[in-house]
Amino acid sequence: MDKQEFLEALASDAAAPGGGGGSAYVGAVGVALSQMALRVSLKTAKGEDVSVIENLVTEMESLRQALFAMVQKDADAFLPLSQAYKLPKSDLTRAEKIQKGLAFAAEVPMEMMRLNVEAIQLHQLAKPLANKMIVSDVGTGVIISLSSLKGAYMNVLVNTKSIKEEGLRKQLEDEGRYLFEVGIQMAEEVYSDIINLMG
Repeated sequence: MDKQEFLEALASDAAAPGGGGGSAYVGAVGVALSQMALRVSLKTAKGEDVSVIENLVTEMESLRQALFAMVQKDADAFLPLSQAYKLPKSDLTRAEKIQKGLAFAAEVPMEMMRLNVEAIQLHQLAKPLANKMIVSDVGTGVIISLSSLKGAYMNVLVNTKSIKEEGLRKQLEDEGRYLFEVGIQMAEEVYSDIINLMG
């Protein structure tokens, strides 16, 4: 679906797309902003900065595509869980299918978190390379990536809270908390540095 169709679907009463898909979409937007800032900066770059910027833009392209792909992956992950919950409680397979569905539905936003932490790292690398007249777009991009990270984290937690296998639940929650804390720290540092550059 195109951008307008996605927004219409997001605003509808359909079960998907939801918070996970929305988080993935804005995560791709965050990366795109730094890509744009670097491509503009490339026009006046000199020496080794040229190849560094080109490589960074290529990395960001792969990451942006991966985040955008998560929009559909998140919707696909919700489907088996939704179907499991609709099974009659008398169905002996219902509980097992719900647990498998919860684990799968938690892993997709976890991958989204990993991608967003990577995105924040790339924003950090983009900051000193971006033209000072356009570095604000890198700052905007990193805050959008942080919002995507936070949204993905909530989508991890909403599923892990119902996972009964303690080891799996703890593994997912521990990784999510780590990515959340690391991402916040890095993003706030990048954002503060850019604010200071503009001040």
